[in-house]
Amino acid sequence: MKKYLLKRLALIFLVLLGVSVITFVVSHVLPGSPEAMWVGPKPTQEQLDAAIKELGLDKPIAVQYLSYVKNMVRGDLGISLRTRRHVTEELSRRWGATFELVSFSLLLALLIGIPMGILSATNKDKGLDHTSRAVSISGVAMPVFWLGMILQQVLHGQLGWFPLQGRIDSQILIDSPIETISGFYLVDSLLTANWAAFSSAFSHIVLPALTLSFAALATITRMSRSSMLDVLSEDYIQTSIAYGVSRRVLLYKYALKNALIPTITVVGLSYGVMLGGSFLVESIFDWPGLGRFAVLSIENNDFPATMGVTILFAFTYIILNLIVDMVYYFIDPRIKTPDMD
Repeated sequence: MKKYLLKRLALIFLVLLGVSVITFVVSHVLPGSPEAMWVGPKPTQEQLDAAIKELGLDKPIAVQYLSYVKNMVRGDLGISLRTRRHVTEELSRRWGATFELVSFSLLLALLIGIPMGILSATNKDKGLDHTSRAVSISGVAMPVFWLGMILQQVLHGQLGWFPLQGRIDSQILIDSPIETISGFYLVDSLLTANWAAFSSAFSHIVLPALTLSFAALATITRMSRSSMLDVLSEDYIQTSIAYGVSRRVLLYKYALKNALIPTITVVGLSYGVMLGGSFLVESIFDWPGLGRFAVLSIENNDFPATMGVTILFAFTYIILNLIVDMVYYFIDPRIKTPDMD
């Protein structure tokens, strides 16, 4: 197991290196004037020349990249050209909002998608199965931005059930400030019994989470259904049925465990897709996370901030895939490589 983990950690380094090279080159060859943003409005040529030298933009791109990597290894991701703050500070202020939204959305998709897939498989070609497949198709086909605006119009505009935008009510945050523990408002307010903040944070996260989770819900439902149908057709399941094993034990003790392997793969991939989808969702719902910060950074050619968000997202996605591989082993010890012995 130790050898396997060391090999995966080495691959993480190589992947991050490749991601950083591609992002750095693309962000530097795109048209724009980062030195003008650094100086401010109505700059003189002397100010622009000084900014180019200060930012190191007068050096060859290879030298700039090596300098960036050296600073990154020390934990310095540079200074955002747009906000004039350290990128690490900007990421630390916003990462909790994004990962809370994505994690809550994935949890929502799992809690609904897996049971729906099981019910669909056990009621094949019946009304429930047809409904489940219709939801799956619509979830994959429906654009995220369109769904978000529809939910805003209906659940906020017409019914008034949920807030339109933001992460928490500003007045609640003043009257009942949240003690930062994990960076997740829902978790921190729950741990400190701050019920006013918890209620406000929960009501604010519902609409963006529904928007973000719908596509993943559809994918998880389809994969759960397909995997469960494959397992239910196996000989040992048919033999268990013939021996009179109860339906509940058959489904949840034998069939579900084996059907979870491909579903877990989809869950890991879905988390990465959700991180990318958070760019749109955070812009629609004015969610103060990394996605919205990245969009503004890309629009303004703020390459240090863009690099920081990209590397953080890539690292998160790689670690999540490593965790998924570890979960495979614990669910089914037969799935292992020689390095895991």
